[in-house]
Amino acid sequence: MLRLPATCSAIQSALDAHLPPGTVACVGSDGGDPGSLPANEARCVAQAVPRRQRQFAAGRQLARAALEQLGHPVAALPATPDRGPAWPRGVVGSITHTTGLAIAAVSTALDGLGVDAEACGLLPDASAARVLLREELNRWPAGDEQRIAVFAAKEAIYKAFGACAQADAQALDFLDVEVVAADDGFGARPRSARAQGLPGWQALRGRWWTTGAHVVAAAWRASA
Repeated sequence: MLRLPATCSAIQSALDAHLPPGTVACVGSDGGDPGSLPANEARCVAQAVPRRQRQFAAGRQLARAALEQLGHPVAALPATPDRGPAWPRGVVGSITHTTGLAIAAVSTALDGLGVDAEACGLLPDASAARVLLREELNRWPAGDEQRIAVFAAKEAIYKAFGACAQADAQALDFLDVEVVAADDGFGARPRSARAQGLPGWQALRGRWWTTGAHVVAAAWRASA
């Protein structure tokens, strides 16, 4: 896993260099301005705590900036019934935020796209048992900070399959997928019948980075 300087600009440069053509990412802090949200976005977090409102605002603001760069400007990104962003037709995208960092990525060239950011640290044993397969627990033993990167990779993979899984009424679970490290990033193996029933595993690609403060993972499914 490539180590980057702990700056938004370093993460931005890594995403720009590794995401495929036709894909745009925007990186910033998680401290957005809820007061600047369009009304149909603001309603999504009207009852949320202030921190959640700020993070939601940061994600939506970055997503709208990414869409503008992609040539698909929108005035607002209201939520779908499953609470995800209502991306424009022909666009796939993903938003993530954690303490101190927010990222949005969008594409017109992919069948699926997912990004995830997590604060660096140890994944508690109880959490690891819920999200990592036995092979992954053995590959990255207790005390290995790489476990949090595997968790981020799984989140990114599930987002990359999100629309496909919803269409098939099959939401993926953490134990449905095995993450496998590669020289230039990570890959995944479907480990359950419902995961194996989803198309696009051969086209899945993944990259991950650490800054020492955050782990960032991106996964995408190339168009057939």
